[in-house]
Parts: sequence; structure tokens; C-alpha cells
Amino acid sequence: MQTFVAGQPVEITVPLLDSLGNVLTPTKAVVTIRGDFGDALEVIEPELASPLSFKPGAASALPDDRLIAARQAEVLINYLDIATSMPQEKLFTVEWVLRRGLEPGRNSVLSLHAANALSLSMQLDGWSAADDARKTPALLEAWRRMRQLTFDLSGYQDDRGEVDQSGPFTLNDATRPLHTLPSRFIDALSVAQLLEADTILGGEPLQDKRLGGLMSETTGESSMMFRPGKPLEMPVSRRTLGALRSFIVVSTLRIGRA
Repeated sequence: MQTFVAGQPVEITVPLLDSLGNVLTPTKAVVTIRGDFGDALEVIEPELASPLSFKPGAASALPDDRLIAARQAEVLINYLDIATSMPQEKLFTVEWVLRRGLEPGRNSVLSLHAANALSLSMQLDGWSAADDARKTPALLEAWRRMRQLTFDLSGYQDDRGEVDQSGPFTLNDATRPLHTLPSRFIDALSVAQLLEADTILGGEPLQDKRLGGLMSETTGESSMMFRPGKPLEMPVSRRTLGALRSFIVVSTLRIGRA
């Protein structure tokens, strides 16, 4: 199944063949694009051709709270039967997946290029082993998790030398766009997002084992014992919390990941 970036121009092509492989020439065509729950998102009357191509418009968008969604197009054509010249009707379906792309300043502090560049100065096993197709969703998920944190920059100077006195906020706060925040905080967010993406990509296997309830691990002649009980599950990993420790409002930390 093909995957496309939401909001980007897309052209879908549908081969029009009968059960014997004969090419069908449409005399009329209607394309209905449906969402995850079968709801009709868009209806298109494409240019008649075989194969038939169409360009989704509104159906290429994703709601702000969605990272990925499925799309299905029902292509209903009228054509003349090759043998009888009688009008016929046939339905074709085609499916694809939309994923949200990185939009630095909106759903990420990092572009993929910037993340790859920053990773060169860090030890990130999960990130290094992943390809770009996996890195982008990991960065998006990392940002979604970081949006559950509350920050306070009170007392910090912004890049204009003014002292912040605005109080606690989250990354969901539209009144605090990223470009208005101090560069020191942006740098910490960048490192934190990359660390969390690395965790998502399997860069912290020990933490995953602890969250799974592992009490001890033996490799060869080496053994490691952990404290009894399953550790608390935070919205982000401990490494990510560490990168943001100077700015997080600890009393607002919520246990577990949404």
C-alpha cells in the first residue's frame, strides 16, 4: 500500500481492466474518497482516460490530532462492453495511507535534516539503525509525547535580553510559538526530541525491559539486578526528562503515556 505525506500534491492512477485483462475505456467516471470509518471525504469527476488518474484535494489533509490515516477511493465507471457494445458499469477500489510530515515550528522543533545532523554528535543506536521512513514518524511521536509536559521559563532571558515572566506553558500553547522562545530552550527541545525518537526506535532496550517488569538480566558471566517493582512510566523517557530538567515543572508530570 502506498504512503503519502498529508497535504502534499498526490496523483493516484487506477488501471481500468476487466477480468480478462482487457483495457476498459470509460464514458463516465466518479471517484468517491472515503476515510478510516467509511465516511465520504471528497467526490471527484476525473478526466476520462485509461488508466484513470485523479488528484485528491481535501481528502489529502489530516486533522491536527492525527499522525496517520487510511484512504480508500471507490472509482465507479461506465463503459461500453467490448463484445456487445452495451453500456456497463464497474467499480474499482484503491487504497493508500496518509502520514503527517514534519513541519518544524508546528509539529516538531527539528527537520529530518537537522535531526540527522544533530545525531552525529550523539550516541543513538536506535536512530542510527533506522531509515528516514521510520525516523519521521518517530520524531512526530516524540513531539506528541513532549506536548504532555509543562514548562516554565520564568527568570530566563529570551534572545532579546528580556526576562520571561509568563509562567508555566505547554507546547500546545498557541500564544508561545517556538520562534519566540529562548534559543537555550530550543536547543534543549531539539536534543530531547531526538533522544525520545531514539527511544521510540529501540535505542533504550534496557528501559523497555524494565517497563516490561524485568527484575534481572544475565549476559555471559555478568549479571544485573534491578530494584523490585515495575518503574513508573513517564510521558517521555528518563533521558528526555534529563535533557529538559532545567525547564520542566516537575509537579505537573503525569504518570503513564497517553
